[in-house]
Amino acid sequence: MRISLNWIQEFLPTELDPQRIAELLTDIGLEVEAIEHTEAIPGGLAGVVVAHVLSVRPHPNADKLRICEVDAGAEAPLQIVCGAANVAAGQKVALATIGATLYPAGGEPFTIKKSKIRGEESFGMICAEDELGLGAGHEGILVLDGHLAVGTPLAQALSLQGEVVFEIGLTPNRTDAMGHYGVAVDLGAALRREARSPEVPALASAFPCPLKVRVEDTDRCPRYSGVVIRNIRVGESPEWLKKRLAAMGAKSINNVVDVTNYVLYEYGHPLHAFDLSAFPGGELVVKTATAGTAFTTLDGQVHQLMDTDLLITNGKDPLCLGGVMGGLSSGTTFQTTSIFLECAAFAPDTVRKTSKQHQVFSESAYRFARGVDPGRVPQVLQRAAALICELAGGEVSEVVDLYPRPDERPAVTLHFEKLNQLAGAELPREEVEQILHLLGFHFVQKNRQYLVLQVPGSRRDVYRFQDVAEEVLRIYGLNNIALPEKLNAAPVQHTATAARYHLQQRVADGLAAVGYREIRTNSLGPATAAGEDALQTRNPLSEEVSVLRTSLLPSGLEVIAHNLNRQQNDLCLYEFGRTYHLAGGQPLEQRRLALFQTGQDTPDHWLVKAREAGIFSLRRELNRLQEWLGLSLQTQELKDDPQLAYGLALVQGKRVWARIGRVKPELCKAAGISEAVYWADVDWQFSLENWEKARTTYRELPRFPAVRRDLSMLVQPGITFAHIAHTVQKCDNRRVQQVELFDVYRPKDDAETSYAISITLQDAEQTLTDAQLQSFMEQAIQQLEATGKVTIRR
Repeated sequence: MRISLNWIQEFLPTELDPQRIAELLTDIGLEVEAIEHTEAIPGGLAGVVVAHVLSVRPHPNADKLRICEVDAGAEAPLQIVCGAANVAAGQKVALATIGATLYPAGGEPFTIKKSKIRGEESFGMICAEDELGLGAGHEGILVLDGHLAVGTPLAQALSLQGEVVFEIGLTPNRTDAMGHYGVAVDLGAALRREARSPEVPALASAFPCPLKVRVEDTDRCPRYSGVVIRNIRVGESPEWLKKRLAAMGAKSINNVVDVTNYVLYEYGHPLHAFDLSAFPGGELVVKTATAGTAFTTLDGQVHQLMDTDLLITNGKDPLCLGGVMGGLSSGTTFQTTSIFLECAAFAPDTVRKTSKQHQVFSESAYRFARGVDPGRVPQVLQRAAALICELAGGEVSEVVDLYPRPDERPAVTLHFEKLNQLAGAELPREEVEQILHLLGFHFVQKNRQYLVLQVPGSRRDVYRFQDVAEEVLRIYGLNNIALPEKLNAAPVQHTATAARYHLQQRVADGLAAVGYREIRTNSLGPATAAGEDALQTRNPLSEEVSVLRTSLLPSGLEVIAHNLNRQQNDLCLYEFGRTYHLAGGQPLEQRRLALFQTGQDTPDHWLVKAREAGIFSLRRELNRLQEWLGLSLQTQELKDDPQLAYGLALVQGKRVWARIGRVKPELCKAAGISEAVYWADVDWQFSLENWEKARTTYRELPRFPAVRRDLSMLVQPGITFAHIAHTVQKCDNRRVQQVELFDVYRPKDDAETSYAISITLQDAEQTLTDAQLQSFMEQAIQQLEATGKVTIRR
């Protein structure tokens, strides 16, 4: 939001420089993001002041030169050598002091220096109009109004000051600071000075209002006011008004429309001027739209309305999208002779929905969507009507004001002791009361212990003691509260949330240690990338972010494509995120962990051949995580998975802990990826729940040796290594430590596959004998051959 310093100074004159004002505004919660300086003319007449010519005498060494003694507001008069024929004692002139840079009309800029002209010193320059860049006249020096004060900057004397505009990042709760007057009130409170209110003359009504006004939906429009002004002359705005609007980045339309915009920027409260001829039936009705109604706004865009949109109508045709934008046929033109000037308060949620749904983001919608003060409507209306009459003439009707349920602002009790405890310091009571008064709070009751305050209507976000305390502290200045000599640390409490976060950080550190990089992606995505159980968002910014994601895969593929396009070919990525689903008609939020790999799993090296990323690279990391979390998992082959071409499911009981495999090539192609991508989708919520139940136990290192036995076998199609390992493990769960596949030969004719496996056995209490090993191996062979699809090679 743009705020003009010149405009602020109309309500709160101050000599502070713009940088200091920006610091103050930021300290009190109106963060200044940028400061823009503009000049009315080049150089801004810096260093040029109003001076008084005390005396004039001839130059001893030049007939056409004169020596002037000039009072420029300094300690002593200055001697100036001047060649103008019209210079005379008693004149007020424009004096460029030493160091000033002038930008003459049609010439190059030059800087004034102390000089000696024909033997006489000159400490400045009395300027002509063209030398100042104010015009083309060079017949003589510029003679000023004799009433101007000596030493006044010429830019100020001629009302040619440049503009300083603050770009403020206004938070949504600060509805009181949506206009210049509200910002001036806040700044005044920080300076402990009261800002002047805009001049609001009383309206003298000349006739009854010819319009019959009716509000059908008072929930969406709690207050509606207006006045008819007839016999006006619509024309161009005066220069001062154009400059004000230009500083705000708004263009001038005509004197009537410009006044409504001017008051909007002044108070932060929008208005609208209807051409009275748009109401042929003499009726104005505020009502909700009929769904599907076509309406063309002032910008020429056609919108299909919803039944939640609020319209201003003439009883038959819509004229304005309430609180958002006027219609194409209802605006004020140069042919308009009578207007109906509207000032209203619309429900913020209604305006916000309409603005977002139709993608119409106007200055009015920006303010109404945050909330305006219904109690200020008459004041704003009178201010705008008086300005229109001043600039365009006209007669004013009686005011129409429909306000069936007046807004009642809450009364809040502020206890001084509680405020001091919250601040951590003793705040002067008198200063607290002064701050609250300057901010517009009314004192309902006060004594030594507390204040009962009526919250001003402009503060829609203040309801509780804490809100009032925040107002006091931000104006008092947190920087003004000294730190105590001793700080008492609060006791550290262990919570489940903190423990879960700590676990996530440990897992993240572990993944980073083995080469994975963390990514963070958007929880919103296009409907095309989500399933049938996706949650739709209301009023999405675009179709690309219209649903909540049901999987971390699509956004992860976007990141991979982005990096592959920049020659980052070997990627190991992970993301902790949430997915969102509809389950039984209710929204369900799940925590997930995703691992991605593409390219090479190991780098090129002269000694070791690089290894491509694959399903087993991801399984290695999941095995570490599984062991750490204390999970006991079974492996199942994935079939007909919607996202994986092939892969495995790691299951505990009936719950799938993780899916792991190669992403379907068609999904990669849709994301712009031609390389193979491997993905692991981990149920992190299940991991957290299991980890909280798991107990770390001590286990003594085995004192007895492990024994390895190998088996070679022929396996028919359909039998996986996971099935073989599970069969062997069941033969002796206590002693079988590991089953590994160390060789595979798969013939081209899809016949039986040759597997070679190693079995590691170990007993924690004794050394295994040959007889025990022989008995185990015979049992394992028997169980494998009992499947009917495994033949042991002897």
